[in-house]
Amino acid sequence: MNDGAARLKAGFATLAEKLNATDPQNPGVVLGTSMLAEGTAKIRVGMDGVPGNPDSPGLIYAANNLQDGTTKLSAGINGGGDPANPGLLAGTEALSDGTVALSHGTGQLQTGSAQAR
Repeated sequence: MNDGAARLKAGFATLAEKLNATDPQNPGVVLGTSMLAEGTAKIRVGMDGVPGNPDSPGLIYAANNLQDGTTKLSAGINGGGDPANPGLLAGTEALSDGTVALSHGTGQLQTGSAQAR
């Protein structure tokens, strides 16, 4: 019976050692739980950001800003249906058409000047 009690006592000592171990490479339950809570808090800050800190906007806010920026970029390239802001593609096409018309007009001007002499 003394042998069993000694083994039981040694088992509880081993269990206590494993529960309370403070080695980060082999943490016990207490340290492991603390490390898990700390890691979870860091993940949350990474996702949500730090309110009022523009240097740490968080993944969700940054992703929303990226989406907004992409939408604005697309509107800038393709236009938003507003004739006053035709977009880069339509503006480039209009510039090209204007260049062709200018070239044609210059040719007509040259022809007219030659006939006037």
